[in-house]
Amino acid sequence: MSDTDVAAGRTGTGPRIGALTRGFAGAVTLVGALTWILLNLQAPGRQADLVVGAVLAVGGLVLLMPHRVPLPALPTAGASVAAAVGGALAGLLTETTRTGGMWAYVARRGWPYEWLNRGAVADDPQTARALAEQASWQVDAVNLTATAVFWGFLGLLLAAAVTRTRRVSAL
Repeated sequence: MSDTDVAAGRTGTGPRIGALTRGFAGAVTLVGALTWILLNLQAPGRQADLVVGAVLAVGGLVLLMPHRVPLPALPTAGASVAAAVGGALAGLLTETTRTGGMWAYVARRGWPYEWLNRGAVADDPQTARALAEQASWQVDAVNLTATAVFWGFLGLLLAAAVTRTRRVSAL
């Protein structure tokens, strides 16, 4: 460390804390994603869960390998936040509706996890649907968070790919 670093207040602990945080987040994400994939191998609607698990596993690997995939902090954070917000909003274009029971009608929006819901219960399916269409939408905060994390990691992977491509083309 030079005298100018000490005079500027750069003591070197910031990069170490950042590396430790990145490594911890990568390890937790990788283990969690692999566990998620294993738990959902036999699930009925497993395609979305397997895609989510694969994106998070690769994102965890990227975080664990700073020597292979250096990520500039500000552009990576910007790409992750933009992808999280944009992906969650774009996921609202998908809608799933279900009628069941004696009679429930539920409409859900969001991808990969449905985080915006409305529904109603009535004596017949037509009344249930009419009541559901008049009901207000409810936000499921847990599914919204899971959706934002998925899209955020997709943004991180996009930033990593762009960074890696620029490094290779610069050589």
